[in-house]
Amino acid sequence: MGVLGALVLLTDGVFRKGKYFAPRFERYLNAPIKHQPFVIGLSVLGLLMAGINYAVAKLLTEDQWLTYTTFIDMPLYLILFFMLISKTSRKEAPEISNR
Repeated sequence: MGVLGALVLLTDGVFRKGKYFAPRFERYLNAPIKHQPFVIGLSVLGLLMAGINYAVAKLLTEDQWLTYTTFIDMPLYLILFFMLISKTSRKEAPEISNR
């Protein structure tokens, strides 16, 4: 399911330069973002997390998988998501005073 969502975001980011999903995500963020890098980064993040989850499920025991999904998965995603926001946010130009 995560791979499917990531591929839809990747398609929007590559072919439409993020014009569909990025403005919708931007409504919920605190600052304006660069649309194409944000959507492509979000899709790469989704693919990365899906790959990590698959690897953990296949390579570790059930108890280790449960520990990963309970304590590591969400904090890891949030750290990476906030790094993505900081890298793709548009910096506003400083105001020029008329004095």
